Amino acid sequence: MSTSMLVHTAMYVNLERAGLLEELPDDLVEFLSKHTEAARERNKLTLSQIQDVTSLLNSHGISPIFTKGAAHHLSNLYEDPAERLMGDIDLLVQPDQVLKTWKVLKMNGYKEKNDPRTPTLTKAFIRQLETGQTSWWAEWSYWGHHRHLPALYPEDKPCRVEVHRQVLRKPYDKHFNINHFGSRLVRANLEGEAWVMAPEDQLLLVIMNGQINDRGWGYGFYSLRQSYDLMLMSHQINPLETIRHFGRWFPILNTGLARSAVLLGNPQEITWQNTHATRLRLQKFDLERHYPRFFRFFYRWLSRGFRFFPWLIKKIMRGFRSVFSYIFALLKNYRLRT
Repeated sequence: MSTSMLVHTAMYVNLERAGLLEELPDDLVEFLSKHTEAARERNKLTLSQIQDVTSLLNSHGISPIFTKGAAHHLSNLYEDPAERLMGDIDLLVQPDQVLKTWKVLKMNGYKEKNDPRTPTLTKAFIRQLETGQTSWWAEWSYWGHHRHLPALYPEDKPCRVEVHRQVLRKPYDKHFNINHFGSRLVRANLEGEAWVMAPEDQLLLVIMNGQINDRGWGYGFYSLRQSYDLMLMSHQINPLETIRHFGRWFPILNTGLARSAVLLGNPQEITWQNTHATRLRLQKFDLERHYPRFFRFFYRWLSRGFRFFPWLIKKIMRGFRSVFSYIFALLKNYRLRT
């Protein structure tokens, strides 16, 4: 489980600090040791890649804001770089600089992945981006479903790069975006001009990413890696006071705190308010953990059944929007050719 959730290196580092590796089988210790050393070296290369990306974007007048794992490493959240694996580099820029940033990276060795599962409308939008002539309808349709442009992969560097326009999916992005936390940004520990979110905002994003973007609030999904990050941040910041000060979506954020606390054995650092709504969500969470088959085949489908008709209407509306978007894109391409 620790391997599938990408916390096995953090587990090894903490067991080593506590002097408990001798309690594990030798072959397991050897396995974890090799993976931890590989993660340590990979993260060093990734931090060097982050510096290269910063220098490249600065040369084009762009100051990136690094989020999530990259921001945690740049904020020295971890004592050992191997504690947090980075699968990608998430960077946020001003909305009017998103296309420019994406094109600059593409002109300097970063490429899209040719994935046959990519939706046709997304491919059409990307073709418009490459020509520099995007319609307002295509942009509205794409950003209604995505927070970032398609990931770009380098040829000789470890991590892909995702250029974000927003950090939360709609409609939550209206209340937590660059206009909200932009005045509290902190200079990143890099050569050049790059930024990370303030510690309080990073903590909020960790919870929101699990509860909102990954739909933990609705379906009980959880991540040990996000819970571990939250615990480390809670050594410096009171998480309960932070979500109270934020003033929005308290039941959602409080449930995220409670779920992380339960996963990690209720550490003292992660405090949460014991409310009726949170207790109900924790019961649902316990069902998933202890009775995964029941949760998957009965409880989840039953809860979805009550939302079937609103869900169906929403899908139909999205389908109409996608069809109209595709028709407008075809008409525009036809007009350009003629």
